[in-house]
Amino acid sequence: MPRIRHWTFPGPKPWLLEGSLSGRKIKPGTAHQALYNLRNKYGNVFHIWLGIRRLVVLSNEEDIKYITLTNPMPKCKSFNESFGPMTGEGLISVSEKLHKSHRRFLSAGFNEKFVHGIGQYISLELTTLFDKLDQACPGAYSVDLDKEITKFAMDIIFRAAFSETIGVQTQGDLPLLKAFNDALKEIFRNTGTYPFWKYMPAKQRFTEAKAVLDN
Repeated sequence: MPRIRHWTFPGPKPWLLEGSLSGRKIKPGTAHQALYNLRNKYGNVFHIWLGIRRLVVLSNEEDIKYITLTNPMPKCKSFNESFGPMTGEGLISVSEKLHKSHRRFLSAGFNEKFVHGIGQYISLELTTLFDKLDQACPGAYSVDLDKEITKFAMDIIFRAAFSETIGVQTQGDLPLLKAFNDALKEIFRNTGTYPFWKYMPAKQRFTEAKAVLDN
């Protein structure tokens, strides 16, 4: 029924079981290119299907600003259930009941000095990332862009959330990075392709990754 209801919404039509954007159709490290091509074809706002899950993709900066800053509504129940085992009642997933109080508490810390400092750190980390990409351009070897962007994001997250500099981009493949990637992959299985994942033995990978992150 949801697919019939949203049939006229911009975006690729879904397959019956697999959706419209699956791992079998996209080579590793090229997901960003697939989304970019869909944006060129369908416009700034379009949807994709991952199994039975429908995701609306926004690429207009004013729309993104409205959702994330002007009107940051609490996340939906299924989002909280998926990320809750890893994040608890934290910045990423929080119940609707706690959303307002958390928002008031956190907003006090986002002052001009904090934002300026994070901006400078992001600039340094971007330089490291771009240097890696520049070194790969003349050569014949490929770069796993998903992996490199994950490293960049982890450095920023740890700096912003915990005031820690862990240097994932410069230290190579750390156990923490593998655990982070495994956790995200298993969360995707739960929210996207296999919503019955929580009842399957495959959940063991997520449990092991979560133990590393907790430590």
